[in-house]
Amino acid sequence: MRTKMNKKGMELSINFIVMLILTLAVFSLGVVFVNNLFEKTEKIKLDMDANTEKQVENLLSQGQIVAVPLASKTVEAGSVAVFALGVVNTIEADEYPTQFKVDVSCFSCVKENDERCSCSDDVFAAKISDFELNKNAKKSMPIGIVTNKKAERASYGFLVKVLYFNSAGDEAVHGTSKPIYVTIS
Repeated sequence: MRTKMNKKGMELSINFIVMLILTLAVFSLGVVFVNNLFEKTEKIKLDMDANTEKQVENLLSQGQIVAVPLASKTVEAGSVAVFALGVVNTIEADEYPTQFKVDVSCFSCVKENDERCSCSDDVFAAKISDFELNKNAKKSMPIGIVTNKKAERASYGFLVKVLYFNSAGDEAVHGTSKPIYVTIS
């Protein structure tokens, strides 16, 4: 009778140890998964250098309503192409600032052999927050085109549109839309 009790106690101890090991393994995998998830969703920091800022300011001073000083960049897959955008508010409005938003959408994709391809989720524009500008006020900001590591090697065309909300509450295009191009090498 005593040996049966010892065997049951031993089985219980072994089962507990096995469950403890499995629990630690699953917990470790969960920590690794969450860590990878946060690394991928890390906020993209976009910066413009002083020279680019000056180029935007010069274009806006020359009368452009919407300015993009450099419209083409080549990057490696998995990196971010940063463009500069400048906007001046020329809208006749009341004393209230005008609400603007920037829409950046892919319109073309061409491979090296001039074969057309489709825009994919592997190359996309980083979110740009809406903003307000008073009459004649200027604003410059970065535009980030994010490329995933698995993005197809091609040239992607994006159309940058600055929109504002008119007095009727509808969206209208401010200035002229500007194309920008990203080539993934």
